[in-house]
Amino acid sequence: MPLPVLLALLGCTPESAPTPADTGLPPHTDEPRRIRWQPDGVAIDDPDLDLELVHAGWGRTGALRPFPASSATREADRTVFPGAQIDAWYRELDLGLEQGFTVHERPEGDGWLEVRVDLLAAETPSWTTEGILWVQGDRTIGRYHGLVAWDADGRRLPSHLALDCEVTPCQVVLADCRHRTNGPPHSRPPTADCRLLTAHRLLPSAS
Repeated sequence: MPLPVLLALLGCTPESAPTPADTGLPPHTDEPRRIRWQPDGVAIDDPDLDLELVHAGWGRTGALRPFPASSATREADRTVFPGAQIDAWYRELDLGLEQGFTVHERPEGDGWLEVRVDLLAAETPSWTTEGILWVQGDRTIGRYHGLVAWDADGRRLPSHLALDCEVTPCQVVLADCRHRTNGPPHSRPPTADCRLLTAHRLLPSAS
């Protein structure tokens, strides 16, 4: 059954990137994994875990808005889906994919600032203290983790990552508690990113 994933505005800095020793996944295999960019996100074709990350919505909790229609463009080492108020971006890693969001303009209203992403896959994810995991038998075949948020001045922001499977598909929730009001809790818009890791090496992405 398709699984929705909800993402919050958080991310992993390059300095905090997980190394092969701490991914919690099997060692590299020689089987390839390919990334395909789509109008609303990305599809990952992996020998163990085929899934799609679909940009579902962003904004205040309970008042989410759709992501702007956008085509993927290449900027330096990232693939970016640009928007007037929010960008979604990805960085390809040997073991997986880094996913991030940059908010350019704070949405109106009160409450948590959230980013939600649908996760479409045959396997159902589970929430653990190590992040969101996909498991086959006794093998971990995928891991989504490492949420960090910061503002444009580089200051770390309080944030949290959650998995919501009470909706279909399951959703990953990324939320920034510093954006609870319209006031200026910090002066600059936030950036967030997470990492999705598998045990298979990356092939060049396909359009």
